[in-house]
Amino acid sequence: ALGKDPREILDAQLSRNPFKKAADAVLKTYQSEDDFWKLMAWGLEMKRYKEVYPEWTEEQHMAHAAKIVRSTNPTYSLIPNAAKMMRRFPVVGSFISFPSEVIRITWNTGHLIQEERANPRTRKIGNRRLMGAMTAAFLPTAAGIATAMLMGYSDDEEEALRELAPEWAKNSDWFFLNRDENGVPRYINMGYTDPFSYMKGPVRALLQGESIAGAVGDAVSQFAEPFAGEEILFGTVREIMSNKTRTGGTVYNEAKPKWQQGAQMGEYLWIKAFEPRTITSLKRIEKAATGKVSPWGQGYNLNDEVIAMIAGQRRSSVDPEMALKFRARDFKTDTANAVKILSTVAARGGYIEEDDIREAYEGMEAARRKVFDDLSRAVSAARILGTSEDVIESRLKGSGVSKDAAASLLSGEYEPYSPTGQFLRAYEKGATEERVAELEKRRDFVRGLARETQ
Repeated sequence: ALGKDPREILDAQLSRNPFKKAADAVLKTYQSEDDFWKLMAWGLEMKRYKEVYPEWTEEQHMAHAAKIVRSTNPTYSLIPNAAKMMRRFPVVGSFISFPSEVIRITWNTGHLIQEERANPRTRKIGNRRLMGAMTAAFLPTAAGIATAMLMGYSDDEEEALRELAPEWAKNSDWFFLNRDENGVPRYINMGYTDPFSYMKGPVRALLQGESIAGAVGDAVSQFAEPFAGEEILFGTVREIMSNKTRTGGTVYNEAKPKWQQGAQMGEYLWIKAFEPRTITSLKRIEKAATGKVSPWGQGYNLNDEVIAMIAGQRRSSVDPEMALKFRARDFKTDTANAVKILSTVAARGGYIEEDDIREAYEGMEAARRKVFDDLSRAVSAARILGTSEDVIESRLKGSGVSKDAAASLLSGEYEPYSPTGQFLRAYEKGATEERVAELEKRRDFVRGLARETQ
């Protein structure tokens, strides 16, 4: 082996590896399926243009059909250089290629339709292409509307379900199913198989926004998510370092020995960043077969898991009580963090302008009101879906929401912040009399601001 390139030696060893051969076979099968549909599209375009341009040569027909297929079908070798550069950056989202291709082929299809409809010889082709594009874009939406009506979901119930659904499903098209034996609504998220879902999600966010500014912000945020979102590996490492998952849970138990904490970190890193989805699906099937439940109390359905693995579609459900419990989990912490916006400024050493405290108070109120409104919408949604007042109150209190805050949430009436006698007290320990007097003065000023707000 002396004098040989180490990479050639490695390639030779890998070529004899049966696992690599099996992986190559799977890859070729996947690529051949993709090529099959492109060949079908190419043949269709050839047929269309032979009818309107019979004077063209065979080579002209072949070249023109190939150009259309390349411009209107996902072709990852044509991904813009900017997207390729972003894909190499470890902090940016992991799935840049697909949405960038959706944007490219949507733009190209629209441009092609415009050109074809402007030419009398190709106008019929352009009209058929336009109808096909509109059908592909709006059929999932139409199916969602039809199934919602058939299954008896009102517009208010659908809005409530989307309010309580996971963030990644809120603005997708849903295929509604009947309620389960416990009355829990079920649906299939069609966004996983709809290539236009990336384009339609921001539009739905724009239409459902409570205010113009908020709706535009939500739409822009969803449109930019694949490009500006956090890369999976980087995000997982960040969660491990902070010991806090995106859903608010913990990665590892700090009370356990260090070696067990390390094992939990390694397991979390593997599952979130490296584990093949096929293995994940098999593990879910095993949990369903053995009657296990998820950490948040939701069971696994064996039929659903098998169908999901084979067809790529899984029935989802929205349990209002469980969803409300999770939404309320961070209310206390988020409210306290909002108050810190004010206390950090009000406790600042040295001289401080009253306008600075007023500005901090207004920022605190805006943040605190947002936390309240977010949970208030979840309370209203759970109520629309049939959850009783007693159950709602129980779920709120069980998640750490205080009695007074729970009462405000149930009534839907926001109570502006009013500082208690403990406000800024922690900063008085070991302070001079002059400093204590200054803090008391600032406390009185904040109380005055609270009276103005009320």
